Amino acid sequence: MYRHQQRVSKWYLIRRWICLICCCATAGLGVKRLHAESEVLSITVGPPTPLSKLAYQNSASLAVSRTGVTAAFYPKPGTGPKFYRTSTDGGTTWGPEREFIPANAGRMSIALPTGNVLFVTGQATPVPDGKPGEQEAQSVLFSDDFSRFKAGRVTVSLPNVVMHTRWARFWPPFDKGKIVRLPNGDLLATMYGDLKGDQQYRTMIVRSQDLGCSWRYHATVAYQAQDPAPHRVGQFCGYCEPSLALLKNGQLLCVMRTQGAEIPNEYRPLYAAWSDDGGKTWSRPQSTRPALMNISPTLAVLDNGVVVCQYGRPGFHVVFSTDNGHTWGN
Repeated sequence: MYRHQQRVSKWYLIRRWICLICCCATAGLGVKRLHAESEVLSITVGPPTPLSKLAYQNSASLAVSRTGVTAAFYPKPGTGPKFYRTSTDGGTTWGPEREFIPANAGRMSIALPTGNVLFVTGQATPVPDGKPGEQEAQSVLFSDDFSRFKAGRVTVSLPNVVMHTRWARFWPPFDKGKIVRLPNGDLLATMYGDLKGDQQYRTMIVRSQDLGCSWRYHATVAYQAQDPAPHRVGQFCGYCEPSLALLKNGQLLCVMRTQGAEIPNEYRPLYAAWSDDGGKTWSRPQSTRPALMNISPTLAVLDNGVVVCQYGRPGFHVVFSTDNGHTWGN
């Protein structure tokens, strides 16, 4: 009886080893297929071009005209972003430094199809004797080569807008990143702040049908009074510092900050939301995967559809997504 059990156990172990080897071989083929189907990004970083000795700042910005000329705006110690240099070869080389007298072109821009590059800058302010919720924001219109500019103002209509927030007192600003142009020619831009009754920051979309001369409230991207993830460290401030991008599949992607006070080592992740209908309705915001920490995101979409997100503090980073922002690489 004992010898029979030994024989059974021996053949049982042999069969188990054969199955295990087959499973490993099959798994290996699966990994090879997965690797063959996955796109591997080749990313290189060139030498930096020193622009300013000011190390701690977050007001620098980039803009590109329809002719491919790139402009980098940046501050120096004791100044706003009143200096800029241009490049005609995608940033490989840069021209001489120029002074931008108004001191702030803004961090949201778009190359208009009719020519010129439009900037809308910073906080909106109430229109004197205007309608309730009507505001004005500064604008700058550059020539395609960034050699000439004209300063102006645009109107912004936000019903029920209020100045007081839990975190600061300001009217909703145009923040940073690219203004999006829809296939029908309308422009979309992001703002954040409070509407009447809000307890935390709200991220909003404003829409222009006259090439940026006037903007009207279009939709809310994200608002929650209560912390959606109370188990996380840090202070939830709502959804702010948004950046918008039009994806190759026609969706809109918005990435937003959720971190409130600047408490060391207490960082909340960036959140993302998607729209399938031109920004009218949005998916429920979800934490970036893996969690990107923690402020001031800026989105861009490459020609091949890869999504890029620059963000910072702690650190200064660039990450890439091959699935429209649902997951991000290192």
